[in-house]
Amino acid sequence: MSVLRLFLFLLFLGPGLAGYAAERLSNGYTQHPEAFFRAGFWYDPQDPGWGIDLHRSGGRLVATWATYDDQGHPVWYLGVGEPGSQTWTLPLARYTRDGEALTGESVGELQISFDSGYQARMDWRLGERSGSHRIEPLIVGDAPIAEDRTGYWYEADRPGYGMSISTQADWVLSVFLFYNDSGEPRWVWADNIESDDPERLQALAFTGRCPGCERRAVTGTEAGSLTLRFRAENHAELSTSLRVAAGGESFAWNTSNRVLNLLSDR
Repeated sequence: MSVLRLFLFLLFLGPGLAGYAAERLSNGYTQHPEAFFRAGFWYDPQDPGWGIDLHRSGGRLVATWATYDDQGHPVWYLGVGEPGSQTWTLPLARYTRDGEALTGESVGELQISFDSGYQARMDWRLGERSGSHRIEPLIVGDAPIAEDRTGYWYEADRPGYGMSISTQADWVLSVFLFYNDSGEPRWVWADNIESDDPERLQALAFTGRCPGCERRAVTGTEAGSLTLRFRAENHAELSTSLRVAAGGESFAWNTSNRVLNLLSDR
């Protein structure tokens, strides 16, 4: 099975292994689920095609929502919120880049309400649109791992882009957050599931349905690769060779030996 078909099966075509694992594990962390939720990628198996990455950082909840804009291009929004009982409220921002300058625009709000460490309700508002989803962690392997690198990683010398990483079994799963040539926020999925080199992550670019829009097919195309080497518990080295050609746009993002730091909490 190709990496594209495997990812579509796991994330886009239904609950699969993630739904099974979430149901099996949802009995735990019921007393204070907002404090013990599983960090990493969450998704709605009934509305596949997008995901949200949840992490803790300094007592706050950091959420990166990887979804699509009105034209079907991949877009990401960032939310940071303070705890409020079992519900977190996160103002949403959309960032654009002009050279090295970043501009953040307020676009809406998220509310994440945890039923357990493996089940939550996500209510969202983007402009005049709003909606709600039942979300659960994306779990593709729950075997013990020697070194957990799950978290949000960024380059301190060049803030504004980065990658959300989830390590499961022998696999590294990631969403890489960056910008196209016009400075618009874009994302690709990258993993080493079929790679001969565990440090090389194959990338996929997707187009899909914007939140609240009519359903449309999710399509994915090969988009190059990332080379990710973990040098220490909180440091990694990243090189990218990305070429995105999807949704009527084409652009590249090539870097070499950039140093990433772990931003989120363990």
